[in-house]
Amino acid sequence: MVGAAGRNAETIRLTDEQERVVGHGGGPLLVNGGPGSGKTRVIVERVARLVSEGIARPENIFCMTFTKKAAGEMSRRLKDIRDATLAQQNTGIPENLDVTRVWVGTIHSLGMEILKENSDITGVSEGTSVFDSLSRLAWCFKTADSLGIDQNVIRMNAAGCAKVLRGIQQAKRELLSVEKIKERMNHALNGKERAGLNGRDLADLDESAKRLNELVKVYEAHEKHMADNDMIDYEGMVGRAADLLYSSENVRGRYHNAYVIVDEFQDNNYAQFQLATLLAGSGNIMVVGDRDQSIMEFQGAYSSIFQDFEERYPGCTKIDLEKNHRCSDNVRAVAGLLKECGTEPAVPHTGGPGGATAGDGPVGIDDVAPGVLGPANTVTPADAPPNPGIVAAIAPDETTEREFVAAAISGMVRDGTKPDVAVLCRTNAACRRFAEALQARGVLVEPGNTGIPMGDPQISEILALLHIAASPETSGSEIALVLERRGIGASNIRTINCAARRMSPNRRNDRVFEALRVYEGDQGPEVREIRERLEGMHADAAKSGLPATLHDIMLKHTDAYRRNANESGYESARNRAVLGRLYDMAERYNRHYPYDTLLDFVEYAKFASGAMAADPGLLDSDSAEPAGGVSVLTIHKSKGKEFRNVFVTGLHSGANRRNERDVIPAWALERDNSGADASEQNLLYVAMTRAQAGLCLTCPLETDGRSRSPLGFLDLVCSKPYVRRIALSPVEMAAPAAPDPLEARIRDVEDAACRAVRESRLGAAAGRLAELSMLRRMQGGADVDLPDSLGIDARRAVDILEAPHPPLVDHGSLSLSASKITTYQRCPLQFKYRYVLHVPERPAMPLDKGRIVHKALEGMGRGQIGTEEAIRAAQDEMEDVRCSHAERDYKHARPALETAIRNYVAWEEASPVRPQKIGVEEKFETTIGGVRYTGKIDRVESYPDGTYRIVDFKTGSSNITIKSIRQDGADHTIREPQACIYAHAAGEKYGSLPAKFAFVYVEQVSRRNGCTTREYDIDAESLQNGIKAIEECTQDILAEAFGAKPDGQTCRRCPYQPICPDAIHG
Repeated sequence: MVGAAGRNAETIRLTDEQERVVGHGGGPLLVNGGPGSGKTRVIVERVARLVSEGIARPENIFCMTFTKKAAGEMSRRLKDIRDATLAQQNTGIPENLDVTRVWVGTIHSLGMEILKENSDITGVSEGTSVFDSLSRLAWCFKTADSLGIDQNVIRMNAAGCAKVLRGIQQAKRELLSVEKIKERMNHALNGKERAGLNGRDLADLDESAKRLNELVKVYEAHEKHMADNDMIDYEGMVGRAADLLYSSENVRGRYHNAYVIVDEFQDNNYAQFQLATLLAGSGNIMVVGDRDQSIMEFQGAYSSIFQDFEERYPGCTKIDLEKNHRCSDNVRAVAGLLKECGTEPAVPHTGGPGGATAGDGPVGIDDVAPGVLGPANTVTPADAPPNPGIVAAIAPDETTEREFVAAAISGMVRDGTKPDVAVLCRTNAACRRFAEALQARGVLVEPGNTGIPMGDPQISEILALLHIAASPETSGSEIALVLERRGIGASNIRTINCAARRMSPNRRNDRVFEALRVYEGDQGPEVREIRERLEGMHADAAKSGLPATLHDIMLKHTDAYRRNANESGYESARNRAVLGRLYDMAERYNRHYPYDTLLDFVEYAKFASGAMAADPGLLDSDSAEPAGGVSVLTIHKSKGKEFRNVFVTGLHSGANRRNERDVIPAWALERDNSGADASEQNLLYVAMTRAQAGLCLTCPLETDGRSRSPLGFLDLVCSKPYVRRIALSPVEMAAPAAPDPLEARIRDVEDAACRAVRESRLGAAAGRLAELSMLRRMQGGADVDLPDSLGIDARRAVDILEAPHPPLVDHGSLSLSASKITTYQRCPLQFKYRYVLHVPERPAMPLDKGRIVHKALEGMGRGQIGTEEAIRAAQDEMEDVRCSHAERDYKHARPALETAIRNYVAWEEASPVRPQKIGVEEKFETTIGGVRYTGKIDRVESYPDGTYRIVDFKTGSSNITIKSIRQDGADHTIREPQACIYAHAAGEKYGSLPAKFAFVYVEQVSRRNGCTTREYDIDAESLQNGIKAIEECTQDILAEAFGAKPDGQTCRRCPYQPICPDAIHG
């Protein structure tokens, strides 16, 4: 293999320290490197060196990362090395020299893989499901009252459950089992050390033991629930793998040649450290991190992990990477001052640190904010006024701080392109306030991590409709909300409610729904239209499960998705994220509790909202798609990112909110955890070193009505000549002018009319438009053009013109597949809804049936299960999803499972000479048109003459013909995207193109082949032409060509028909 010397010298030139890391042969190695020091690069280069010099086989190298994104970046770089090697030689690369065969992933995925490989011991298999945070929260909601928890010790409300679940996570990250905690409790309460404690210490000990005793009850039930239901949580993936390696010499022996590499070592917790060191039994382990960036203590990271490594491996090689290749000299200098001075508060004063303006008085934000750091995306021109790139701004209060940052950024972003700028805050609440200030100035902001805000109008309305769908007889308050949101006047709502009171309501029926039927007021037609839609929704819900009902409400009975899926900008992106989070919660809840009612889920959604507010860490990951705007992040969320310009806010005393670490008391921990909390210094060091060129540090001298002092290091920063010092004058926020009542009414009616059209309530739309016409005449303007107003794309006349929309598709992170390209070719707008905006789809039985059949065929293809076992397992899985589908769909699909599996067996036996299987569910990754494509090939079979074919199993009926696959003549092309992409990827993987490609339809019987089969030849010319067509699609996707392709059959089957402005109905 071509190593470092075989690639472009400029690209791979290493510093002396980096070369020492890359050239390290074996034995423990500790690398400490600061921001931008090339840590990922030395990992990749060292892997290439280990493989190319034959020191280690690729399959024995394990690269563990902290995030999936980091794993993806590392895999991409290794693939680049492999591709560069292929470009320089005509032959393929031997397996023992192929760096893409190195294992790269998160430490959780590695733990899971180890457990699956030893399923005979662990019981963890492909069928084991992940007990993620939302699933765990649903379990806690359902079982909290049955666990016998003393509510005087721990209240099991939303916040209490969040705290208990966090305690369980902490215990598992410390490798504390239930038995170990009980043992520690017994020792603490009865041990001899107790005699040396004074009264207060004894009381504290007893109080913490009481809390821990209640937590153990939940912990024990939590572990039993997972064991009974074949589930595992993320902490269990690591902890159980570490326990397995520790207890089984045979398992350890399987990895005796392992070379272990751990990235972001400072972020690892105790269990992760144990897993890594146990895996590296031979001592070939390299850890890479930065002591000064240890800030993830709330996830179990601890500052003494570097010391633990040195104690585990005495005499280990230690190398420091000191050169920062990311930040400018000035940014590095300021970060160095922080390390030198620390973060103690300065002596309180009001003039800014160090006489911040060098004799000048405070200045207004409009005088200094524009251009304070220069343009957002480009280097300042040589003829521009000198800009040091470092600014320290002292504001008299929080409002002035926010307005200054917003004014500065709005002055930087002028051309509508995505700005390379970030605002970093201490808390999520501060992020929201800065985002609002930026939006008020017309700056597009990236949506942050989203929970389920119950106060959000779209969420409250959706949950109200769910309540009505389940029980219209007891939904009086929910009906009132729906009526108000649909423009029914308050006096008419009162009339309806008064009528209900006269009908003798009781607990089982508040009579409001009945009162809708007898209402005959001035809005009678609109109320009747609303009532009829609610009745239809209730009838549909009786025949559907939770996900299907929620999907219909989101797409048919409200304008939530129709409005947000067809618009761009921060609000639309945020709203889509919130809706996606709610739908995801519903799917997971339904998966675990399929026979619960809609009302049960409504109560759970409220509970989950409170738990997420109490502990934002319950959210596994951000669900919002990028909006192309300014990033407003907590400092923790900025880890691993970099920006040209960064604003670090809130640099005042008393700002650091410590995460709760006392759920498990110190005396119960496996080890001394006294140094686990990340220091304020590390937190701010991470924040400042996200900046490449421009850095602005801001400090308000008053927050929440309390005086604050700047952090002490700001005095030292402001004394440096390369720092621009600014003291800001207070901003007086003018009270908003009272709106003109007539204009406000016109806006409300316009909104109501547009919403009625989006929800297909044409009677209400006509009424609103008639009212709008009258109001416009009163205003002295022209009548409304009714036909135009009825159009789906009608815009409010008072809408503010929006800035150019940023790109929805990020070239760098775009990943495609055969199914995605097929969707795009069928309808680009459907592709946008499904894969760009992630609008949820109604549960579809064909998809669930196909997934279940493919899983069964994979197990049989690998020889793991027999025919009868596969049928039983498939039928069991079908039972799990039964509640998500109509009963008629279930009754049709269940027998089809057995048919498909037995047809597959007949297909296997049909040919007297079956080609040899050389691959089952083979994963691949390839590049087409500069974009990453991934997928799995169901089966690869080789023929005696050395050629091979690709087989793809299909459920359902055959809709692919040889003619649709291939068009001969002048256009000699493979037209089926899956065939093209799979053949292209297989050619890269196996060094030659497949001779044939076959679609096998396992639900359709064929006397000749056992199953209906569509097989055809592959040749280089037809494949090349097919790849060109896919490249054209890829470029169209990057260009965001998402126009609809209306077609009767496509639209009829499309799950997004209710929100598509171009859909063909009927």
